[in-house]
Amino acid sequence: MSGAKDPVRVGTFSVTLGSVPAAQWSFANGELASLLDSAGVLSPSRELPWLVRFTESAIELEVAEPAAREARLACGAAAFTLRLALAARGTPAEATYGAGTGSVRLVPLPPRPPTGAERRLHAAEAGAPAPGISPGVRRALTRAARAEDAWLVVLTGPRRLHGVTSMVRLADEPAELTEAFHRKLDEWVGGRDTPLGVLGVHGDGPGDQVRAGAALQRVRLTAAAAGLPMSVLSAGVRTTGVRERLRVALGRYASPQAVVCFCAGWDKTLADPGAGGITGL
Repeated sequence: MSGAKDPVRVGTFSVTLGSVPAAQWSFANGELASLLDSAGVLSPSRELPWLVRFTESAIELEVAEPAAREARLACGAAAFTLRLALAARGTPAEATYGAGTGSVRLVPLPPRPPTGAERRLHAAEAGAPAPGISPGVRRALTRAARAEDAWLVVLTGPRRLHGVTSMVRLADEPAELTEAFHRKLDEWVGGRDTPLGVLGVHGDGPGDQVRAGAALQRVRLTAAAAGLPMSVLSAGVRTTGVRERLRVALGRYASPQAVVCFCAGWDKTLADPGAGGITGL
């Protein structure tokens, strides 16, 4: 696009320093860097697997490792957090996803005050683990997924929980899921009626997986606003076979992209897949 310059690489990031994107996205000195850092989109102290570009008309994020599902999910989550931060400052954006690539493009919308929902999500902090999910919170979580063109099924009850965790355990045996992973999964949901969720989108391409990441982040922040922590497990549904079994079991026509636990779990960073493939977005 016109106005863009060559990218400047910071660690594994590439930041294109071009003209400020559109008039309503004018930033005070240092404000943009602070916004990106707080949203988890750009931080020199972390190795994040996507590139960030600024043009005269958009902010673009593109996964630098296009073969990595977890990277696309995390990129989508970061893009949603950035959208939320922009909306909170009165400069909202619309997201468009590249169908065949792991990319998302944020285009400015007309300035407006943030909505009440945007304020709550932007300020959300996870509280103490809750013993269950009320019907009202369950509806809010499923609406949050639908707002990002995704779907969410919330599962409770020992039989349904055991069915999902059994599929996750068998997903990549024996090479991928280590004994440490099994122990962590037992700590996560073992012996408790811990609510689980399965989230998916209507497609399974790279762009669909970025969209799923954005939906995961909206659901996570919606849960946090209700005092409900959420952890995300993506490694267990990494293979198409497991995603297909989950799809059939849930009666869905589109593949699941992640299993989530509405409980306190791992930290909110993309963990090393070699250490168990746990992703807490």
